[in-house]
Amino acid sequence: MCLALARPIHAGRADLHTHTTASDGEYIPSQLLDVARKAGLALLAVTDHDTIAGAEEAQELARAHADGPRVLVGVEITARHLDRDTHILAYGFNTHDTPLRSLLQEMRERRVLRHRARLDALSRRGISLPDLQTPAVPGRRHLAKALSDAGLANSLQDAFRRFRPELNAHHPDTGGIEIARVLTTVN
Repeated sequence: MCLALARPIHAGRADLHTHTTASDGEYIPSQLLDVARKAGLALLAVTDHDTIAGAEEAQELARAHADGPRVLVGVEITARHLDRDTHILAYGFNTHDTPLRSLLQEMRERRVLRHRARLDALSRRGISLPDLQTPAVPGRRHLAKALSDAGLANSLQDAFRRFRPELNAHHPDTGGIEIARVLTTVN
């Protein structure tokens, strides 16, 4: 058990896996805190993909509001194990740790390459999304939303169904970082 979770919290429920718009979530940190507060959560772990920016912002906002949930900074890191990508949820780490920040930066750079590969795959299908801005931590959800917003799909789910091969396209160097390196860095 990590030390951050070992500290007592007031009675209530917890959600230990949430995302903000810093990665592929629907809410900015303040909105996520409002949703958590209305749901009666006592503890909220913000675990965006390959970034702690949203979690740090949420934690700062939570400190200013004693009536809301306590925020635990976490992160969901894409790791490679047995030639497959898997996701590692990490909590209670030193947010100022230089090797961790470097690892997360490397993962974000890989995500940008993967995003470009997906845009190229869509382009080969004759689809262009000229108004799409590349997010800091791009993911398939961003492209699915852009396809839906452009009228090329009726919903996010429809975009994932219609454009599955393109949304799953990968650049050769964009898989997760070896799991041993992730675990060593986070610890």
